Amino acid sequence: MIKEKIQSFLESAGEYACYALCLIKIAEQETGEHIDIVVALESGIERGFIKFNWDDYSDPDNFYLDFADKFLSMLTETVWKLRHIDGEYKPKENERVVYRWERKTSGGRISHFRLPEWDSLEKSKTVAEGKIVSTRLFIRLGDGGYYG
Repeated sequence: MIKEKIQSFLESAGEYACYALCLIKIAEQETGEHIDIVVALESGIERGFIKFNWDDYSDPDNFYLDFADKFLSMLTETVWKLRHIDGEYKPKENERVVYRWERKTSGGRISHFRLPEWDSLEKSKTVAEGKIVSTRLFIRLGDGGYYG
């Protein structure tokens, strides 16, 4: 059943959920199956893997992943471990990467997450004018269940 304020939820996801969307894309690639984005995001929020302030849809902490590896594990039903690495990293077998791009502005720094071969945005100014500052390295530990 469609939730009240779904348009505001989707608008917030469009603004803040780039990292979570990258993990959903990785999960689709890993499983070979389509994943409903809204269901995945809501499940991640309900399980406490993703922050969301239901009283403020424009809260900049919305869609912050407290437990990105658990979210990916939930989506794939496979155990994943997360490591943070400075700069760019080329993944090995059983590894997936999400790059954190950053650009400086007069008001501070803006960041955006994307995969090496996929972006949730049509055109990212942060990617066009910024650089990769860190990598989220996901290491697949094994099949046959997940933790969460």
